[in-house]
Amino acid sequence: MVEKQFGLLCHTLGSITRKTARLRDKGDLLSKQLLKYCESETISHSSKVGVVHFAESIAAIQDYRQAEVQRLDAKVVTPLSTYGSKCKEIKNGIKNEMKALSKERKMAGKLDKVRQKTPGDARLIVSLILIYILLICVLTC
Repeated sequence: MVEKQFGLLCHTLGSITRKTARLRDKGDLLSKQLLKYCESETISHSSKVGVVHFAESIAAIQDYRQAEVQRLDAKVVTPLSTYGSKCKEIKNGIKNEMKALSKERKMAGKLDKVRQKTPGDARLIVSLILIYILLICVLTC
């Protein structure tokens, strides 16, 4: 459940980042078009100066948008995207530990049965204890 919700959050934040980047691109395009217009403007010098300042302001805003996109990607989207793989790793580790615990319990049960059936057969009990110890070493290492 948590992985699904974090996946949806990551997808949504990635979408916001991409849309912000597209908005930045459109702002850059607007700034360039305004500067082109200013190059062809010959009638009104004051409007040309005003449009140039406006284009420069829009370009500055787009620089801030670029910084926003980079921060969102680096500080939000990337850490959230690694969260899913970390959850899978931990789940697999827990599964392996549970399997090892189950095997250990089965082996302990077998050892108890042998002790109850043949309490005097030390050789069989010792061999089962050795197998039990080896199994624990293999499962924990």
